[in-house]
Amino acid sequence: MKFDLGSFATSRVTLGTSSWALDEPALTQLKAAAVVAAAATEGVGLIDTARVYASADGRASSEQLVGRTVARLGSSSAFVVASKGGHFREGDTYVVDGRPETIRRNCHQSLRALGAERIELYFLHKPDPLVPVADSVGAIAELQHEGKVGHVGVSNVDREQLAEAMTVADVVAVQNHTHLLSPDPLIETCHTAGVLYLAYAPFAGSAEAERVVRSAAVALAARIQQCSPQQLVLALLLGLSPTLLPVVGSRRPASLRSSVSAGRLSITTTETSSIVGELHREFGPR
Repeated sequence: MKFDLGSFATSRVTLGTSSWALDEPALTQLKAAAVVAAAATEGVGLIDTARVYASADGRASSEQLVGRTVARLGSSSAFVVASKGGHFREGDTYVVDGRPETIRRNCHQSLRALGAERIELYFLHKPDPLVPVADSVGAIAELQHEGKVGHVGVSNVDREQLAEAMTVADVVAVQNHTHLLSPDPLIETCHTAGVLYLAYAPFAGSAEAERVVRSAAVALAARIQQCSPQQLVLALLLGLSPTLLPVVGSRRPASLRSSVSAGRLSITTTETSSIVGELHREFGPR
């Protein structure tokens, strides 16, 4: 494994914080602290944020909430904090800009927001169609050489973009969206390469993912397992690869604890195949 959370985590579920600033109302510092405290108790080892996770008026910033909360709880050594650049918000506009100078500026902005001297895991958030991936990721590699970034990741990439990124940096993590009806082929690629695969928005992010959670096949299996449909979907995703980590957005300690408990469900390979087969029969081939 290129990057092992090791002693940081006993849970493979990671904490996503996009909703902390993007949803209304933005999370308060007190409520953010409660979620992070629950994450520490539950053995969550990674907190995921990004430059773009900010309110339109700039008053709320996920990075600031994460940085202040982790610092106040004295838990900076308990988590790996991941952030992303090359995608940011200007009012109601979401900008994709992968130019090296923008990546550098975004990283320094994130460092200030987090109150940190180094971001342990820093992603190119989204490839810029006007900028070669190698140029964008190369800027992160330079920041890594300067000690501003610990490890390099890429997000929202396909196989060719990942291969290009790997020519200029030691990429240790990919963060993409996937769902059970049509798993991302990069899951297996990452497993083979010893790269973490962070699966964001496991319950949403696409019509297919939302349909899976509401499907009859998942509802029936969840009743048998005596869990929620969301917990079942997480357990099935965890079974796709030992290097897959779901990124679960949580605004309440209870929802985070519920997600972590999905990792304790016992679902066999045969049962997984049966559920996925039922999903394909329910929705048709993909």
